[in-house]
Amino acid sequence: MTRDPVPTEIRTAIERLRRELVHGSSWYFAQGIRILRSCPSKNIAQVLSELGKIRPGMASLENLIEVVARTRRHRQNIDPVLFRLEEHRRTAQERLLAVLQGRSFGHVVSLSFSSAVLLLAKAKAAREITLLRSDPGRESKWALREYVRYLPVHPVPDSMAAQVLATADTVVMGCDGIYTEGAMVNKTGSLPLVLAARGLGVPVHVLGESYKIARAVPSLRDTVPSVIDGVRVEVPLLESVPLRYLSSITTDAGTFHRPFLRSLDQARADFLMSVTQPPPGTGPPKRALISG
Repeated sequence: MTRDPVPTEIRTAIERLRRELVHGSSWYFAQGIRILRSCPSKNIAQVLSELGKIRPGMASLENLIEVVARTRRHRQNIDPVLFRLEEHRRTAQERLLAVLQGRSFGHVVSLSFSSAVLLLAKAKAAREITLLRSDPGRESKWALREYVRYLPVHPVPDSMAAQVLATADTVVMGCDGIYTEGAMVNKTGSLPLVLAARGLGVPVHVLGESYKIARAVPSLRDTVPSVIDGVRVEVPLLESVPLRYLSSITTDAGTFHRPFLRSLDQARADFLMSVTQPPPGTGPPKRALISG
């Protein structure tokens, strides 16, 4: 059976996600929703399949695919569900900002860029941030530009992690996925930082929206090419960190402490309920078009 061709603008948008090496899970979530809201119904199954191959470890994308696939299995219209997913994305960040306001993490060590850590900066929930470069990626330039609008930021090379931890209060990082199987997925460099903090007795706090909570940790296979002293090296893009090494996980649903399993399961169940059950009086939204 011949498949209906996917429109050019949808293929282009998917290819952009495939090539992207800087943005994180929240961006993938927003872009995935946008693609599906613009996709002809006859191409949805094929596009879901393509989205599932793009970036293992982006739990938000996994949840988006699961919710839409479940809706289709029940022969329901996906447009209202996509609308609620977008609303959840927007309000989750607002709620996470509210959860962070009034808290103080003191002198924070972080790495890479995270939209959740940017919310921490906006909430003035830290005194200052020491930012590891997270080579070979380019996220630290973006993070420095955004964070410094709200808090003092001190960029340092990754090799200084242990030294800066000696005078820090906490490690705070975002995440691409929080998995109830027992791990958090984030940019490579997260695990060495967490292990160093653990050894020095510095607490580690993770921030992330509830739409990033999934079940089984996928195989993390994506790499970033880097040239070190003339030698080409493929550096893993993402890595997993055992949840047992974390002190807390803060989401739009609140702050959770060890053991995390029951709290994370409930937060994920609440997320799924909120996007699959229509609120009273909600009409079907209009389809969006990809532009720009």
